[in-house]
Amino acid sequence: GSFNVTTSSSQGPLTIDPARPHTLMYANGERFFWNGDTEWFFLSDAFTQANRLAAIDFLASKKVNNLLMTMVNDDSYDVFPWVSPTDRTRFDVARLARWEAVVDSMRSKGILADLWFYSDDSASLLPAADSREENLYFKYIIARFAPYRNVTWNLGLEHNEYRSDSWVISRAQSVKALDPFKHLIGVHRTDERWPFAGNAHLDHTSLQHLGAGHAALNGAVVTIRQATASAGRAIPVMHEEFFIEGADGTL
Repeated sequence: GSFNVTTSSSQGPLTIDPARPHTLMYANGERFFWNGDTEWFFLSDAFTQANRLAAIDFLASKKVNNLLMTMVNDDSYDVFPWVSPTDRTRFDVARLARWEAVVDSMRSKGILADLWFYSDDSASLLPAADSREENLYFKYIIARFAPYRNVTWNLGLEHNEYRSDSWVISRAQSVKALDPFKHLIGVHRTDERWPFAGNAHLDHTSLQHLGAGHAALNGAVVTIRQATASAGRAIPVMHEEFFIEGADGTL
């Protein structure tokens, strides 16, 4: 067979700017300035598809360009891709078709789908580390969603509560190997440490810094920027759980 290559207005996947590696851009060179929202349970069956699509329209009207969504979570509303939370070998294809329609709608509105594989406090749903079930989960999700240009990955929320640093390193490598489009990968921590400086597969930090104030947040960014640059691979430094004002958000 054959196909024709034509010009397109598509921005392409998000990537690190090689000329300014602490910043992000789309593959077509357009700058990306993160203006995100978090909806931990957006993919739960507790919400209708109509509700989700309406929410995407609303977020797009407010110029939101990134939406964080968890794919395994049982903190307030259950979110999981399987037919049953106890059978992690069979995927609910109807549910995943709805998830796919959500990602596609976000693509059409210029919103990134920031997909987080795991959540903390979800012990009832998590497969064992490096188990057959876990490997199957990652392979299936990547095969299903990697073709969308507006996807980014995060290995887990507060990973150090249930997965080791060595797991992060090996899992990030396997995700990059499985993803033909090499979408960006992050992982969320409960501290300001970033022990992965120089790692070839983790593309940005995802840090938690509570009650610190803007000066401490900025200081952490500078420190980690210097550490990643010194390790041979400068990456964007992102805080994804923090308070700007005072301790626990108080003024």
